[in-house]
Amino acid sequence: MEKGELRKLFLSACNEIAKPLINDGWKPSQKGQCWKKKHANKDLTYKVEFQSSTKNDPSHITVIPHLAIYSIKAKAYDIEKTGNQYSGGCIWSTNLGYITPDKNWMNCNVAGANKDNNIRKITDAIVQYGLPIFSLFDNPTDAVSTLREKGTSFYEHIKGEKLLNLMPLTFMVLYGSKEAAEEFFNISIEPCKYKNRIHELYKSLEIAEKIDLNHSEFYQANHVKKAYVEGLSIWDKTLKSTPTHPETLIEE
Repeated sequence: MEKGELRKLFLSACNEIAKPLINDGWKPSQKGQCWKKKHANKDLTYKVEFQSSTKNDPSHITVIPHLAIYSIKAKAYDIEKTGNQYSGGCIWSTNLGYITPDKNWMNCNVAGANKDNNIRKITDAIVQYGLPIFSLFDNPTDAVSTLREKGTSFYEHIKGEKLLNLMPLTFMVLYGSKEAAEEFFNISIEPCKYKNRIHELYKSLEIAEKIDLNHSEFYQANHVKKAYVEGLSIWDKTLKSTPTHPETLIEE
């Protein structure tokens, strides 16, 4: 079977998966490989995207579902702060599987005997776990409240997740108060398996001559730097200590 035929089968599966999105105002692009919905405030865009594989064959066609939220304001903010014209304004993203009770990377075969079951598996997970998160952001005030209280642990089964996710920090800065952004920052750090390294990086920024927001010494370290530049405190285990901020140049 030629690659063009394999892609047709892949796109057919994508469109089958996305059927529940159609009546909810979602619009397809890339022939159904990506689905988008614009928030009423014209700033936020929700996105469901289906990744595939170059190794597809007639018996195995891969669909990897991803979710994301983008903000025009966040894009402008990041470009201004970092000097990086390629900033996309993404304020949250994940592989769909990570927000399900399985908490594993979702990678499904939509060919062969398991085709219908796997299509239904992805659809059900989007409806049950993806759409409620998008709906939360329909009211940005509610999203700010949830993020400052729980971080990105939107469900009990992902509470205390040790994988750091500071992506909504720009959203918190733009839509919430400084206090809300600071609480989100610290709540997100607390369960992280390398939080000591985060504290060390933050402390080093107090004496840094320049801060490069485009460089990450480790996963999402650039967001830790962003928190410092925004004047957000990093808390001790029991104390909320306010850091001093020397005259610091942001490297553009």
